[in-house]
Amino acid sequence: MNTTGNMSGTLRSKVATTPDTTDTSLHEIFEKVGNEKSIKEKVKILQTWDTPALRAVLRGAYDSSIRWLVPNTKPPFEPNDAEDWGLAPLRLDVEIMKQIKNYVARKTENGQWGQGYTGLTQTRREQLFIQMIEGLHITEVEIVFGMINRKLPYTGLTPKLVAQAFPGLLPDGTPG
Repeated sequence: MNTTGNMSGTLRSKVATTPDTTDTSLHEIFEKVGNEKSIKEKVKILQTWDTPALRAVLRGAYDSSIRWLVPNTKPPFEPNDAEDWGLAPLRLDVEIMKQIKNYVARKTENGQWGQGYTGLTQTRREQLFIQMIEGLHITEVEIVFGMINRKLPYTGLTPKLVAQAFPGLLPDGTPG
């Protein structure tokens, strides 16, 4: 703030151009990427909307050092009937950060697969997973299964694009 208590012009313009990620779903961001024709613009969209949750989803989909510990087919579940993403009880951008440890394992330094979070039986892991997807808007459930199956359902949202947008995010730039 300057001496009059107002934000400086530089800070004000930066704040005004930073997107509000609390009002935009990951699905909406990925749709913007899918609707864009230019690779350069796709990269710019991802970088503009960069958050830890967005990166976690992209890594969950395309990081070959991550293995999913839940089945890659949709389990029987009651889809959430919220008409709008903002009305669903859970949001993927929040849940991915809280719960990812329950559903994935990582390769260890010696190349072996870790066990993931060991405080859960496989049955409990799958129960928690079903509870999570039942609370998400259906568009976000599709993202979750895209992650598990290593292909997000958006045109052009590929490991190569992710590697361009976020160098170093993926260990080898290809899905596992």
